[in-house]
Parts: sequence; C-alpha cells; structure tokens
Amino acid sequence: MSQLKSQQSLSWLLSNGTQFATADLPFIDYFMRQFPKGAGFAELHLPLAQFLVSQSTRNDVLQHATISIAALLASTDPEGQPEPTEACFCKYLQHKQAALQLLQQRIKALDINPYLSAAIAFLLMGEMGGPHSKVHMQGLKSVLKHLQSPNNPSTEEHFRFSDNNDSALIWLSLAVAIRLDITRALEGDGPPILDPLPINSEIENSQASWILRACENSSNKSKAAEWGSAIFTLRVLLHRTFHIATLAKRLRESSDCSPEQETTIQTLCSELQLELERWFQRPIIQQIVFEEMTKRPTRPDLPSFLYYDPLEIHNFGIQLIMNEYRTAILYNSLIAHPEIGPGPSGSIRFSTAVDLCRALLSLSSHTLWNRVAEGACLFQLFLCYLTFGGDDFYPLESREVLKMLAPLVSNGLALNPEEMFNGWRRKCPGLPPITAFSKMKQDDFGQHDST
Repeated sequence: MSQLKSQQSLSWLLSNGTQFATADLPFIDYFMRQFPKGAGFAELHLPLAQFLVSQSTRNDVLQHATISIAALLASTDPEGQPEPTEACFCKYLQHKQAALQLLQQRIKALDINPYLSAAIAFLLMGEMGGPHSKVHMQGLKSVLKHLQSPNNPSTEEHFRFSDNNDSALIWLSLAVAIRLDITRALEGDGPPILDPLPINSEIENSQASWILRACENSSNKSKAAEWGSAIFTLRVLLHRTFHIATLAKRLRESSDCSPEQETTIQTLCSELQLELERWFQRPIIQQIVFEEMTKRPTRPDLPSFLYYDPLEIHNFGIQLIMNEYRTAILYNSLIAHPEIGPGPSGSIRFSTAVDLCRALLSLSSHTLWNRVAEGACLFQLFLCYLTFGGDDFYPLESREVLKMLAPLVSNGLALNPEEMFNGWRRKCPGLPPITAFSKMKQDDFGQHDST
C-alpha cells in the first residue's frame, strides 16, 4: 500500500497541474527518479528526493533551489541529463539567481523558516570551492541557530526532533550542511564552521526519527532510517575529527602548552576512536563488509594497488562511505600521534591506508564517482602518504600514492604532486605539526621549507 501511495504521489508531482513550470518538469523528474539510482543508497535517496520536492511545492525559495541543484547535478551526468550540458547549466544559473533574490528579501524581513534553511543548504552545494562558500556556510549556521533557538540564537542547545515536516527539513538541512562543512575542510578551506554535534542516544534517535518522517511513503523506510542514521553518524564523527585537530593544533602551538592539555588531546582522540569502532560494528556495516570480502572479482582488468589484492566495488556509494570512515581513522591517528609512518605498535593506520588506496583505485575507473570523490581524494592520499612515510618506511607504497595523485592534480591544478603535499603540510585544516616530517627524502617529496 505504501509503495502504491509513493507512486501516486510521484505521478501527481510530475503532472502538469503542479506549481512547477512545464519546462522545469524534466529536471524535477531527473532529481526524483534518475539521480537517486546512481547514488548508492536508492532506498534512502529516492524517498528523500521525493520529500524535498513535495516540500518545495509549498515554498518558492525552496522550489527554485531544488530545481537549480537538480539542473547542476544533471549538467555533470551526460548519460542521464534531460537536456544538453549547456542548457542544464543555464537552468541552474537561472533558478539559483531567482532563489538568491528571494532569500535576500526573506532574510531582510526576518521571515526565516525551515524552507529557507533547506534552500540555503542545497544552494551551497553549487558554491563549494568558490570564493563565497565560507560566507554562505556562516549564513547557513546563523539561520540554523535562529531556527534552533529563535528567541536567543546564541545559545548552544542542540536540535530536538519534533514529528513534523518542519523539523525534518531542519534536520535535512543540518545533514547537508555538515557534509559540506567537511568538504570545505577536506579541500583546505580552513577548519569547520558549524559547531560539532554530540554523539549520544538523543541525537541518534533524532536522526532515525527525521529520516522515518521524510521517508514515510517508502516501502523500505526502516532500511532507509538504518542507512541514514549510519551515514549521518559517521559524518558527525568525521566532522568532530576536524574540530579535534583544530584544537590540537592550537594547543600544541601555544607557548604555554602543558602536559594536561596534551592529555586532553589524547582523551578526545581515544573517545573518537571508540566511537568509530562502535560505528564499524553496526550490523548494517558488518553485513556490507562481509559481502564485499566474500564477492570474487569479475573484471579481469581490475586495477590493484601494487601487490595488494584488487578491490572490486559493487556499490559505489557504500565504498565512498567506507572511505570517509578510513579518512577519520587515519586523521584521528595522526592527531594522536603526529608523526609520519605507520604509527605505534598495534595501530591500524597502515592497513587502513592500504584499504583506502585500493578503494580509490577502483573508484577512479568509474567516471561519475571519480568526479564525486575527487576533492576528498587529495586529502585522503595526503594522509596515506604520511602513513607510508617515504623511503624511511614504505617507499614503494609512497611512490605509488604520488602516481595516483598526479592525474588528480594535473586535471585542474597547476601543481605537481610534491607541491600539493607541501601545500597540505603548510595549511592543512587543523592537522597538527608532523614532528618527523624532516625524515621525508627531498627527491621523493619535493622542496622542503622551514615554515
């Protein structure tokens, strides 16, 4: 019955009697039916896309923002786009401009509601990497704080879920915002702007509740809630990793850094490591890991990382999520033990870096997911290179990472791999000083500096 209801709702939304202009319907269709199929979690993304579109029929700002992001996504998807790339991009700019004009009017009039937060979050997706992304993220933070505590936006209360669409929209906005804040940090645009969320049962229950609400017409809403909660929790943990790194850098570089402050850093890292281990032990994650380990490769030309077994990817979205987990593991380990190489005895730093490189090589052969993950790849390869440690530790693995990085850098940046890594060394968002960095051989890493 729920599946029939979902199909009827979808049919109604795409009929010509809606608030959408006829010329925009192909992009709404793409957003609800085409894009989620390739997103790796169709049981989650499809009902969320339908929920967002249904809500956009009630608000003009959100409607323009939804069409703009649909057109932007379509412009990067030659196989599924409803119109040629140039037309898709023009549609994106047209609706983005309309949404921004309306946003300015509503914010000036203090007419702030959950529709606006969702619109800003989705417009931000098109701004990442641009010169104004930081300003827009700060604006979204202010809007979320206002919605969280309208009488006193400066308070540090955390969101509590209420069983209504407004609350689900706020949580959806927050989920998108945290993901984009992580993207900023991964791409070297400074430390996170949003405050870290706590990890506790209240937040976990709220996550499941808002996803169930947004996916209420789905026949797989329980599976959607399980996946959504797992993804959101991991993003909260990765977001917290950058916050701990920023704090560690500030404390360690201060003139009065004390043993007590170092103990604080180690405690935060240990707590985060425990939370990451708990996340990995979730039944839904363990099931996926088992399935990936037991499936045999079917492609004879599968790329491999040196002499390690190749990794065939059956669900690209899941592998991207696992790469976020591996990134958090590596980064947290480097915060706790800020030195190059595989880390202290018993550390899983080396095996995690190998698995990350295997996954990145497999993902690189798939055009769509290579584009999606490209920004994060630079930072992930940087962490892997620090783990392999150059000639003093694992020279073959280190050189292979440089080879993997080269095409990513040459595609859009006027840098070579060594210059890129040295750039990360100087301005890496929140990464503490690497105490043994001078051990890196110049021939393999590039020109050293004294900063």
